Amino acid sequence: MKTILVVDDKRENLDLAKKQLGTICYLHLVSTFSAARDILNKEIKFDAVFTDVMLIGESEGIALTNPEIGKEVPYGPIIALLAKNLNIEHVVLVTDLSHHSGPIAWALDVLMDQKGFVSCIRTKDWLEAYKLCFGEVAKKDIYYSEEPPLDMLVIGVNHEIYYNQLMESFPGLSSMYLDVKDVSIENTFITRNPKRTLILGELDDRAEKYNMTKIFNLLLELKLPEQKVLAAGFFSCNHKCYLRMPFSPDNLKKKFEEIK
Repeated sequence: MKTILVVDDKRENLDLAKKQLGTICYLHLVSTFSAARDILNKEIKFDAVFTDVMLIGESEGIALTNPEIGKEVPYGPIIALLAKNLNIEHVVLVTDLSHHSGPIAWALDVLMDQKGFVSCIRTKDWLEAYKLCFGEVAKKDIYYSEEPPLDMLVIGVNHEIYYNQLMESFPGLSSMYLDVKDVSIENTFITRNPKRTLILGELDDRAEKYNMTKIFNLLLELKLPEQKVLAAGFFSCNHKCYLRMPFSPDNLKKKFEEIK
């Protein structure tokens, strides 16, 4: 059973990876360069990394006014180099760019078919990337039974006790708590498709320290139309999906109902 990291900034591509690979391997899904970097630096033994070439530019470490922030930049080759430096045997750049798309896409052609190092395929077909690395899918590889969607995912900083108390007011709902520092937040959000996600924030300085606003914005981008994401806390936020603390379970239920 292989353990594979898939990196792509588009939800539909991550959902396709889940559909194609979720029955044949342990799958970790992330959508940003920083999330890929963080999970690669954890003690997880990955058999392969499949990464998109162009990902959304992040503001971490540079000025917020930089013109590349929010636009697609070639993070993929950097992720590939990081993976190879960590001695991950199989690294595949998975892109639907043609070599006519620009200088980076044209240059990637030299990596075609270099099995075992870095390869580039021209369609968003994660199963083809798997076959490129490991050969045809054998029936004995299929072991995974997809877990049902969560009713509620709660993310916070040392809020386990509050989470347990809160869920007493939501009997019968399937739920999960994750610490804000957990690197599996994106993976859990994508694979478990929670109907409602609650991010429990703190004061402004702690919200910034733990990237609460960043996580909130990321999940808003990744969510499907039927999913609802709500931030709650004391930090500054004027978003319609924000609820200021303190609040009662009834306040929370009402706010979730208001979110369109």
